[in-house]
Amino acid sequence: MNLRLPLLAFCLAISAAPAFAAGPPLVIVCRPDPEAIVTLNVPSFGTPTIWDAQFADKTAQNIRFSGAVVLGNGNILAAGQEQSVDYKAANDILVELDSRARVIDDKRIKAGTGERSGAIMPLKDGGYIIASTILTGKKGDEKATRLARYGRDRVFRSDIILKDTNFDYQTAGLTLAGDGKSYIAIVHAVNRRDNLDEYGLLFRISEGGKVLWKRAYRPGIANQINNVTALDGKHFVAAGRVRNEDGRMAGWLMGLNDDGTITWQKTYPRGHNAILRSVTVKRGAPDGDHIVAVGQVMPYGDSPGAAWVMELDGASETVWQRYVRATNYNLDARSALAEDDGRVMIMANATVKRGDEDGSNHIRLITLSPRGEVMGDEAYMQGKRAEAVQLIAGGSRERLVIATIDAVIDGTGKKETASQRIARQQMIGPVKPESGPAAPDTMRTQGWVFAATPLPAYNDPCVIRAERAEP
Repeated sequence: MNLRLPLLAFCLAISAAPAFAAGPPLVIVCRPDPEAIVTLNVPSFGTPTIWDAQFADKTAQNIRFSGAVVLGNGNILAAGQEQSVDYKAANDILVELDSRARVIDDKRIKAGTGERSGAIMPLKDGGYIIASTILTGKKGDEKATRLARYGRDRVFRSDIILKDTNFDYQTAGLTLAGDGKSYIAIVHAVNRRDNLDEYGLLFRISEGGKVLWKRAYRPGIANQINNVTALDGKHFVAAGRVRNEDGRMAGWLMGLNDDGTITWQKTYPRGHNAILRSVTVKRGAPDGDHIVAVGQVMPYGDSPGAAWVMELDGASETVWQRYVRATNYNLDARSALAEDDGRVMIMANATVKRGDEDGSNHIRLITLSPRGEVMGDEAYMQGKRAEAVQLIAGGSRERLVIATIDAVIDGTGKKETASQRIARQQMIGPVKPESGPAAPDTMRTQGWVFAATPLPAYNDPCVIRAERAEP
């Protein structure tokens, strides 16, 4: 059996070469730095995409995407909501988009009073569950979580309402259980008389709609669960935040059994406030599967917020953590994907530190090595105030980002992004009305999906790979 020598051994060989070898040898460090602060360069928005699709409403309503799933044919099914110009719910929507940015299907379902669409999750039978927060009660001022079930044909079948007498139940997400036959609904409970009294709830529900168990997590301090991921068929890990005794928010991770009982939990106070928003599993480490958690740390003082990335081993011990920041932008890591080769991709929203006068809020896709070094940083913006909600893997390793943007609608009713408008005016000059003054420009919210290119091939220099001997 032949062994492909890692780059580390190659560098050691160079160090023993004759004196004519130019420069010092390249040193590869295979032990990760436990903790580091990384400052990104100024963003460049020239990164190409495989395709991108904008979805706007024909009647100039606002469209917000809240999540999506990849279909068997490679298309994207995005869930969201059509809202009036003052952001009141009009219709829930299901939009299928193909890889040519074309709308294949546009399904509208009348939204409930005050409804706010949340996550979408596929079921084993080909249908879907969409979570949302709705208003209930005699006065319509109480919040509940609604889990609406749709069939393969995207026709509404039934729903489940999760509510409480004294607490508002706001949807916080959905995740498929490891058995593939049930799912977890994440709920944020807030006392209607005291909003500092809050805690996380998990409901495990069968595909047929039966609540299998309910767990409330009240360790004596206010908390919120933002995300739950199945580690295997019998274990989960949950990410969120807790309020410490000093009033600061700290990141929070919990290991859970199949019945929702806690196996371990840890809090991570960082800076002025910290939150963990998402967690994913990193397979293939020599010592077993690892956990990657992402979120945001807000430092003391006037410095911008930093995207926070942490890798933990199978014993829930921290392997490395990074605070990724950008000058003049708050970075907030919302989602992560782990590659088979050990690299980690995080999706972060970048918002201007002081106001949004220049409209440069954008999305960053940041690639980290298996040991947490930043290998790539890509910036994406379309229109103004771009905000991403989800990062998912496509069937051909493309990185699919589900987002929302604001776009200009000119006085003639034509929808166009800010960049499109500038390009049009450079070509033909400002549009002048035939008679009378033009209507003022307005902004409308649109759904945005884009496919970022797959990461290039990568051979980890710290891993020796065995190759079969030639016959």
